[in-house]
Amino acid sequence: MAGIQMTHAQPTSIWAFPGISWQSKHHQRITAQYGYNPQWNMHAAYVQAFLPINKHITLNPGYLYLQRNRPRLEEHGLMPAIIFTWSIRQLIIDDRNLYWLRIRHAAEDIQLYRNRLRISYSISAGPLTIKPYCYVEVFYLFNPGRWTRNRVAPGISVDLAHRFNLDISFNRELDYFNGRSNLIFLMSTVSLNRRTTK
Repeated sequence: MAGIQMTHAQPTSIWAFPGISWQSKHHQRITAQYGYNPQWNMHAAYVQAFLPINKHITLNPGYLYLQRNRPRLEEHGLMPAIIFTWSIRQLIIDDRNLYWLRIRHAAEDIQLYRNRLRISYSISAGPLTIKPYCYVEVFYLFNPGRWTRNRVAPGISVDLAHRFNLDISFNRELDYFNGRSNLIFLMSTVSLNRRTTK
């Protein structure tokens, strides 16, 4: 995944996140990504799992590690989440509720709640599956006890033969502390095994 952020303070910030995924025959999926930001000289490691309880509920625990040498930054992020999903034929609605505990070195820990409501539509043509989508995401910061950020994002996901996935989205973000910004996210994922179902 790569993210390009355009703000007045930092005109362009690029995150590159190549990733791999593995899925069991019971539809349990694990993804792992390594990230690097050259502008911030920051490294990241992101691992998450998707554990379906039934067709409407999926547990989504995650872990995010961030590291930078100068100025020093080291952060461990615990990110348990639960996703509720509803589908009407090709139309899919999912609501992700995520708690993010950011354990930081030599700094106060941060606790966040993130809620993302997304609508997508699946179009299949042979080995190709295309999903245009749009989502709204809001952030609640527990430390001061207030809503601090929201995002609105259209995007598209393209899956080729359940082996390679490319996801592109444009985010319009409003942050209480940093103001308005635009972000472009590009995510590419290679599957280690062939999935037989969507």
